[in-house]
Amino acid sequence: MSNNLVTPIGNVVYAWIKNEEIIHKDGKDIPTGKYSITVSFSEEETQKLNEVINKTWADFLEKNKQDKEFNLTKFVVPTRTLNEKVCFVFRKNVSIISKETNQPVKLFVPIFDSGNKNCTKSVAGIGRESQVRISYTLVPFYMNANNYGVSLRLQAIQLVKLVPITSNGSRYGFDEVADGYVAQNMDELEIPY
Repeated sequence: MSNNLVTPIGNVVYAWIKNEEIIHKDGKDIPTGKYSITVSFSEEETQKLNEVINKTWADFLEKNKQDKEFNLTKFVVPTRTLNEKVCFVFRKNVSIISKETNQPVKLFVPIFDSGNKNCTKSVAGIGRESQVRISYTLVPFYMNANNYGVSLRLQAIQLVKLVPITSNGSRYGFDEVADGYVAQNMDELEIPY
């Protein structure tokens, strides 16, 4: 039995589950040290997830009211808004430091198919509009007055429908052009997400 929560089926917006998430800021690529998957849900399921998160935060405040003198009603939840729709961001560390060896240990995101068969090694990446369920834990935190909230910790992914990541131009809206340049003997480039 697990303490993990499981989302309903949602649609993938972004997935960095095989390589470390990279954010683009001020013209630079910055590694985050995390795997991440951003998922959108129906309006009803989004509301239910928000209710669970809000209860987790309220319980955290109640439990810690003697230890910390704060009354924070607004808190941070990792979300992004896309086309006026709230999408949730689930993250997991790429590595941890081993207590025994004091060396980094690389982690991975377990992936299961709809029949619960482990398919982590066979899935090269998860493309936009894939349908997934996420196993996660909610971790409330308070670092200081400017850094607090509820983290959505990614544990595993169940693939309901896989939309593979393509390395051709169709994902950018390009069609083939007759009598145009065609690359010869090029190795397929690895897509980092």
